[in-house]
Amino acid sequence: MLRIAATIYVERSGQKAIVIGAGGAALKKTGTQARQELERMLGRKVYLELLVKVRAGWREDPRFFTSIDWRGRGM
Repeated sequence: MLRIAATIYVERSGQKAIVIGAGGAALKKTGTQARQELERMLGRKVYLELLVKVRAGWREDPRFFTSIDWRGRGM
């Protein structure tokens, strides 16, 4: 089984509430659909861990994008 951890960044706490949904329903639906698609693409079982974090101004911060760029981490 492949384990994937992913973080969804939003700019405001209100957006976080929307992404998570009532009782976590929206995040669960998103995670289930993403996991199923990943399993189809990769041909193996996937454990997908999703986190939602608030980070104001992340879309306009080039340093933020550099810090999350997986391509420069020798993977």
